[in-house]
Amino acid sequence: MAKSFIDGVRTSIRGLVESVHDLSYLPWPTAVALAERPNLRVVTFGGGLPYLEFLGSLVVAVDGELENGNTQRVWLPVMDARHNAVRAAEANARDIGDAISRCRAKAVAMIHGVGMSLYCGYGENLGEFHRELGIRPDTDLSTVDPVVSKKPGLSGAAYVDWGAAYTAAKITDPEFRFEVLMFDDIDTSTGEVRSIPVKRVMGGYMVAVSMTYKGQSHTEWLPIMGVLPVQTKNGLKKMDHQPLPNPDTHDWNRAVMRCLTRGIATLTGYGLSVYAGEDVESLHREPAGSRPAQVEQAPYPAAVNDVPVEGVTPAPAEEAAAVAEPSAEVVATMLKRIGNINALPSVKMAREQLTSKFKGTKALKEFLSALEIKEASLTKAA
Repeated sequence: MAKSFIDGVRTSIRGLVESVHDLSYLPWPTAVALAERPNLRVVTFGGGLPYLEFLGSLVVAVDGELENGNTQRVWLPVMDARHNAVRAAEANARDIGDAISRCRAKAVAMIHGVGMSLYCGYGENLGEFHRELGIRPDTDLSTVDPVVSKKPGLSGAAYVDWGAAYTAAKITDPEFRFEVLMFDDIDTSTGEVRSIPVKRVMGGYMVAVSMTYKGQSHTEWLPIMGVLPVQTKNGLKKMDHQPLPNPDTHDWNRAVMRCLTRGIATLTGYGLSVYAGEDVESLHREPAGSRPAQVEQAPYPAAVNDVPVEGVTPAPAEEAAAVAEPSAEVVATMLKRIGNINALPSVKMAREQLTSKFKGTKALKEFLSALEIKEASLTKAA
């Protein structure tokens, strides 16, 4: 019988991890053997093909069985050696085969726990992984501090690691499962209706992930976002969290894992304190009315995202442009959002983000003063 998730996530992988191009991975035969040969099935799509084409690139999927007999599907883009999406027109059978092998290893980690520490950035160090996670089967996830990382660059914005959130959900509910929802779409090259795991929305794309935790279900939606040039009052500036008009399946995969992480926060409470700070993180964005410039997307780097899939190193963040004194409208909006903060961790994040964004401005003193008052109020209430 294959290992349960709880047993697998504690299985040592020391000395078994390999690396290529500075990316660490557990070879699929090793993962399968350590998980005691679980029942995994490669998914076939239209025409019996072991891959699905959409967004101009390809994905593969592997189905496995949970302890209660339910099926869990795990997806992965077809990628090159540096984990960039391979365009459909350039892919070959070897690319498909390699993607299936990597997806099988990821399915072993997500269904049977073996190798999950790799997806959380802890490599072979299971001891540190479990100490940082601090989760037991009876833990109330809404009461624990989530494992977070910080994006590179000046903002240093905190985000919840998808691997840590997923592991926490699986340890506390072995029957936890998720499903990436499929939508009918017209293939513009053939005119045929097909089913793909992404939805066209208002000139962009969104993903939807349905999940069930301890009998409660929830469906989360998230746009596929990345870095795009935006016309601001200070000129053209590359900004993250912009809806991508022409994403590929690598962008799609990151959106799916981010969507899964948000859904886990909603269902379990794990990481809600971090998401509460997103209103403050939005202060980094330009006032309403800023819009992406009509510039081709291709020359710009991949988005900085919170999905460390397969050990991918996030793209370097862009250097921030010079900051001007914010308008009275912006100051009023920020003070209102500071007033809406309801968690001490969010106060800390807001202080770091505002200091980075408005360093050298007179407005920063006003923001920091408001945060000090909010922090005192929350501390007293606690």
